[in-house]
Amino acid sequence: MRDYFQHTGEVHYLATHFMASAQAGAGVIRFLSQLLSHNVEGDFRVGPFDIAATRRGLERLRGDLSQVLRLMDLANLYNKRIEHLTWQTIRQAMSQGQRVELTAEVITRFLSVLSQPGRLGELLRRLHELRVLEKLVPAMAHARSLMQFNDYHKYTVDEHSLRAVEEAERLLTVAGPLGDAYRGTKNKRILHLALLLHDLGKGYPGDHAETGEQLAGETAKLMGLPLHDAEALRFLVRQHLFLSHTAQFRDIHDPAVTVDVAVRMGSPELLQMLYVLTCADLAAVVRAP
Repeated sequence: MRDYFQHTGEVHYLATHFMASAQAGAGVIRFLSQLLSHNVEGDFRVGPFDIAATRRGLERLRGDLSQVLRLMDLANLYNKRIEHLTWQTIRQAMSQGQRVELTAEVITRFLSVLSQPGRLGELLRRLHELRVLEKLVPAMAHARSLMQFNDYHKYTVDEHSLRAVEEAERLLTVAGPLGDAYRGTKNKRILHLALLLHDLGKGYPGDHAETGEQLAGETAKLMGLPLHDAEALRFLVRQHLFLSHTAQFRDIHDPAVTVDVAVRMGSPELLQMLYVLTCADLAAVVRAP
């Protein structure tokens, strides 16, 4: 099944590539992009529809992952998709065996990408497509195209993880308590990273939440996260089922249950993030593509 999902993913990419190439060649779109674009530091051009690399920018993108992440950070900042021909250049360079070095700058730029919603889910998919995401988050390699054999999940582990991030991003424009909780979350990079990691313990022996906590700790160490952030990340992954199990199997009107939840959370910040994570996790299971 893993081979099947990987082959169908490649077919999907080829079909998308064909459509994007046709659109990129449209004269009106190309003219408007050039007319209404503005330059960013000489390396990128931000237009009405997308963000593209200049000639100098393309050269820098071919040999430097930190520049690829810089482009993604700008795509998030301006809320623009990455121009197809620019992405093709990146993809071709990576497919030629470009070595991925996890320098301090690469990690800093990746954490910057994680910190802001907008196009984060889309950009993480791009990194996953390049097999770069699994260098930054090593547990993603095991999760790639990994089936989940239960009554709840219809997506592979990696797909579910990416969808969970996308579901959280949807909340940016949603009214009500859940949208308020997401918008009010200050440490979004840890929330988004926890969403990406929460199910990656599946496929290993033992409880996947406990294994996931270990993987979260390893990821935090790899990225050099501060102690407070590392502890929050491990907590969110370890406890990602706690609120849903409490709602399903305990009397939420019982004051003793309220006290237990408060003690377990330890802080309003962690409760807020776990609330968002729980809802995004559920939506990534039940929402249709």
